Amino acid sequence: MGASNQGLCFNRGKQRSPGEYDLGWKDNQQLFADGKLAFFVDASSLGGYILDPSSSKVSENVGVTYAPIGTTPKGAQWFWSWNFAIPHLAHNKEIAQQLAYWLTSKAFITSVKGKYGYYAAPAGTRHSTYSDSYINAIPYASYEYNALLATELDNINVPTTGSQFVPIPEFTALGYLVGVQINLAVKQQVTIQEALKTAQHQSEAVMRRAGYYNN
Repeated sequence: MGASNQGLCFNRGKQRSPGEYDLGWKDNQQLFADGKLAFFVDASSLGGYILDPSSSKVSENVGVTYAPIGTTPKGAQWFWSWNFAIPHLAHNKEIAQQLAYWLTSKAFITSVKGKYGYYAAPAGTRHSTYSDSYINAIPYASYEYNALLATELDNINVPTTGSQFVPIPEFTALGYLVGVQINLAVKQQVTIQEALKTAQHQSEAVMRRAGYYNN
């Protein structure tokens, strides 16, 4: 299992890139690593590529901090994770489970650190990953670890998991629809008010079709 703190801001200071509004995370990551992008606000899991001298031209000139927080009590970061899944119909469930245990074990992570370096170690898997030497070696490690510690996954008074994730099948569709409107507003193809109105209308349509409310 790997975890990501969505909301770290990497800053070097360069010009904007042509066609920037249509670029994906991988494009932006590469532009930043090549010294052609000023700010890169994204997941901590992408930081290794930017800060590793073997893949980044700007590794020695990068600063890391939390993204601007506005009025959010615990910051703007939010938690996401990638997890192992074993299909119900799998033929070798026990072997698959043993592999999952091994890939998330302290012994495996320690061996990865030793053989491939700290940047290659899967972050967010274990508390023990964040040793003093790891935190000292990875500029964003302390930010990531503190964000993980602050994450509330079981607060029944909050309708989301973490800062914004809603655990329903329609979540991805809602994110896409709202994201499209934000992109259009940023490109000044629609006003902010128009983008908000359209996003609200489309989100309500998705939720209504899914049966969450009928009015």
